[in-house]
Amino acid sequence: MSVIFKAACLLVGDRGSGKNQVLQSYVKNIYNDSEEIDEFEKFERMENVKGKSIQCKYYTSDMEDYERIKEKRYEGIDVILACYSIVDISTFRNLQEKWIPEIQAITKEIPIIVVGTHVDQIMTTHRGRGFVSIDAPRQLTERYKLSSCIEVSAKTERNLVSLFKEVGSLALDRRRKELTAKSSKGCVIC
Repeated sequence: MSVIFKAACLLVGDRGSGKNQVLQSYVKNIYNDSEEIDEFEKFERMENVKGKSIQCKYYTSDMEDYERIKEKRYEGIDVILACYSIVDISTFRNLQEKWIPEIQAITKEIPIIVVGTHVDQIMTTHRGRGFVSIDAPRQLTERYKLSSCIEVSAKTERNLVSLFKEVGSLALDRRRKELTAKSSKGCVIC
């Protein structure tokens, strides 16, 4: 029987970044064009990662929430998803100029995945003005030494499973490292 771990993931980004749609699509299997969601709504889902069952809790935070709670928001968080909309370059600029630098000023211990949303809106056309280039998230990931970057669609569910498998894997690895550091006998959950 697998051990059940608890993990927490925080999705951050501007309003309109698509973070809430991604959560609703993945956790509730519902697509909603609206970004509206109750403040600090919590989503939960059981994940199976590397043969382990993980109870994942997902939280969202936008700039208004972030300014009020800053540092306390990261307590107990295992993974951060930094979200932007591929079709709204301002959400990427804010990620690059505000979100990532401020998160890393508070903590460099939590893995961060850069998540481009609304990829369904450009799947059939090439990227033009106003769209985030394909290289920009990779460059951001390299510059800040972030875990990875991925493009997803809440509407078509493109790459959602891959994204949240990676969240589970990073959370599990983080928990293992914490337990290994606490245990003089090595990893007790391997």
